[in-house]
Amino acid sequence: MRVPLQLAATALLWFVTLGSAWGQCDPVSTIANTSASLDAGLRTGQSFVATDSGELQSVTLIICQSSDAQLSIRQVGSDSGSAWNDGSLLGTSQEVAASSTNTNLCNTSVYGSIGYEEQTFALEGVYIESGETYVIELTSGYAISSESASYAGGTAFNTSGALSNSDLHFVVTFCPIADLTFGCTDAGACNFSGADAEDGSCLYSDCHGDCGGTAYTAEGCGCVGGNTGFSEEECYGCLDASACNYDAAAIVDDGSCATVDCNGVCGGSAEDIEGCGCVGGDTGTPATSCIEGCISSVIGNVGEDLGAGLQLGQSFLVTESGSLTQVKLVVCDAADAQVAIRQAGSNTEESWNDGAMVGTSQVIGATSTNGNLCHTSINGSDGYAEQTFTFGTLYLEAGVTYILELTSGYAIATASPDYGDGTAFRSSALSNVDLHFEVVVCPETGLVFGCADAAACNYGGANADDG
Repeated sequence: MRVPLQLAATALLWFVTLGSAWGQCDPVSTIANTSASLDAGLRTGQSFVATDSGELQSVTLIICQSSDAQLSIRQVGSDSGSAWNDGSLLGTSQEVAASSTNTNLCNTSVYGSIGYEEQTFALEGVYIESGETYVIELTSGYAISSESASYAGGTAFNTSGALSNSDLHFVVTFCPIADLTFGCTDAGACNFSGADAEDGSCLYSDCHGDCGGTAYTAEGCGCVGGNTGFSEEECYGCLDASACNYDAAAIVDDGSCATVDCNGVCGGSAEDIEGCGCVGGDTGTPATSCIEGCISSVIGNVGEDLGAGLQLGQSFLVTESGSLTQVKLVVCDAADAQVAIRQAGSNTEESWNDGAMVGTSQVIGATSTNGNLCHTSINGSDGYAEQTFTFGTLYLEAGVTYILELTSGYAIATASPDYGDGTAFRSSALSNVDLHFEVVVCPETGLVFGCADAAACNYGGANADDG
């Protein structure tokens, strides 16, 4: 790259014979921060204070060769942090094309300043006012900073905002003009002042006729916001007089019309389900708890992450007495599967499945003949799928521990054991393992557990057989 020792002088000589909209400019003035030693790249802007009023001629920066570059001059933004470049736009330079395709050249931590070269950006019709702060914004491309931050009138910026103790290597060249007046120069603006130089202060009448107002035209609503006294939100609403949220003041129907749900809530999501009544919404009873026409008690251990397969059973504790509606397990696709419900065995460690048989489910047939699917160490959980097992009329008693036993097939465990009232089994109990399972019980009152077979010698008039 060219060594920038003579950068300021070069800029002065280059523009000394240039004219401006106000005639010949001689001599030109500069605002600059130059140094022979260059520092960090990937800079995108620099603020500066005008030392005199006049017409801006050019800005000279040292920019990355591998990126197209163009800059704008703005008034200082409302926030020198993240919104440093939101001030009024005063002018834009020509675009300078990249001279290299090696994008790594912009990274000074890799290549130093070798990927950067001096470039002068011309500007026309841009005026700066003495004592005012302006921003040079690279709308494309990157510039490099000087090794030391020696410019007191501003700071450098990158895409994140202002950089403490950093200034671009820059030269601003302008033509001083005496008695220059600043203001709005657009005759179409409501605050047109006939000033000599544009300062970005132009305002325009909104749809309500207010100069610089914020009212705007919304589709179907007309002029809203600002000083209209009518917001866009008030314009849109429900136009159906039979709806519970009918809005007589609305102009445009926004599709928000609602009805009262079974719980009496306008626009509520509660629903009346046969056998369960009004559930969901704000009733306090989730609609998902209504299973096969009963507000059910669900016991289980369910997780998205699955663990080891080839499991054969799970113990669980019943929290409410009632009829067993269904059991859900994630079972291997490559084996027929059937589940038995047992009372807890005499020794859950060794004889976990020797308790009294309470009931047996239907058989769910295998969908694959590839036995390797059951081995999660080979195929993960891909060979397993959730199945629902039903048992006919079968009652479970609150406070009693039961066993789910796969009399055929294999189930899978969750990756973490989250069920505290039981454990999974293989040949015996498995420490810190629980099946992925759900036991659904429809609560019932008036159940008497015992032997319900009148032909048995211990028949006692029970209506819920406990095996």
